Amino acid sequence: MRDFDVFGTGEPIPVVGDAVVVLPADGGEAWTLWSTWDWRDPAWHERWDSNFYPQGGDWTHANALSYAAWNDTLLVSLRNFDVLLEIDRESGTLLREFGGDAGYAFADGSRAFNYQHDANWTAAHTLLLISTDEEARETTALEYAVDDDARTLTEIWSHGDGEGHYALVQGSARELGNGNRLINYGSVGLVQEVTVKGEVAWELQARAGSAVGNALTLSDFYDPLVE
Repeated sequence: MRDFDVFGTGEPIPVVGDAVVVLPADGGEAWTLWSTWDWRDPAWHERWDSNFYPQGGDWTHANALSYAAWNDTLLVSLRNFDVLLEIDRESGTLLREFGGDAGYAFADGSRAFNYQHDANWTAAHTLLLISTDEEARETTALEYAVDDDARTLTEIWSHGDGEGHYALVQGSARELGNGNRLINYGSVGLVQEVTVKGEVAWELQARAGSAVGNALTLSDFYDPLVE
């Protein structure tokens, strides 16, 4: 959090940014790899929320972080800007920006992601995430092919159209080992395994009022995740 003159009045106000902080496994001192303060100066925008954080204005609202071993990078999701940032895990350098006003654009015929959550890379190096259209009040899993030469994102797969699922918060979309997608609709309390053809293999509906923050599949309950 920092004080910044957001409205250009000469009176700085508390602003909440976001950071990627490294916690050494050996218990050493934590350090900041990257911060939104290194990305741009804050300015008021239509999603600015003065009530979300008690200590200051909600500026970028980072809501998800994922790691890709294949290129040793991190994906940071900034919900308030409809943008994803790819950051080098070693140096903290911003490598690519997807969506937003300065990042890779959406190809003709491809929907833009909005209020995105849990962006991650698939085995084929496509982008997979959950997106919510506030106007249509619908949450959809979206997958994009990335073209670095044209700096575009092309929608190649989706699921959720016409089903009326609307996640107010959270949600995720992950690729499974069998090629299907595990889709979690967050505050809807619904989890589905969906084939690439859009068929629902199975689903779990939690009782009313329940929300699923994160969903993972385990091949064996007795195979420890952490040794």
